[in-house]
Amino acid sequence: MTLSTRVRLVDPHREALRLNAAGSQLRRNGAYAEAVELHPRALEILRRADARHAVALTQSNLALALSQLGDDRSATALFEEAAETPRELGEEEHEGRIMANLGLVYRRQGRSRQSDDVVQVALTKLRPTSRDYEAVEAKLTRAG
Repeated sequence: MTLSTRVRLVDPHREALRLNAAGSQLRRNGAYAEAVELHPRALEILRRADARHAVALTQSNLALALSQLGDDRSATALFEEAAETPRELGEEEHEGRIMANLGLVYRRQGRSRQSDDVVQVALTKLRPTSRDYEAVEAKLTRAG
């Protein structure tokens, strides 16, 4: 098998998920700028494939990395856009996680009222017994 044959055999969706996962790991390791380089590459592939759920997940991951770099304006726009897809698809848990992150960015921006409103909506979408729900409550306790 030649190199060109192997390259053609790479599944674009699988490659996008790999890029997204690698970006998320970099972000968790504090390499935010490197994560910001990978997530847009994944987004491009996923948008071409019309993989809406995966696009929203990747937008959210990119927003988290941008927020860590201090680009809360771009992060806010991405979170807001990302939340629309799970809302349309009826994926409340996914929407709740994105909205919780959006609320935390609003809080850092000094938009406390908007943050409180968004986080309260997020909590209604998350299962009270979930780790995500507990994490949001813990962040609110620390922030408050």
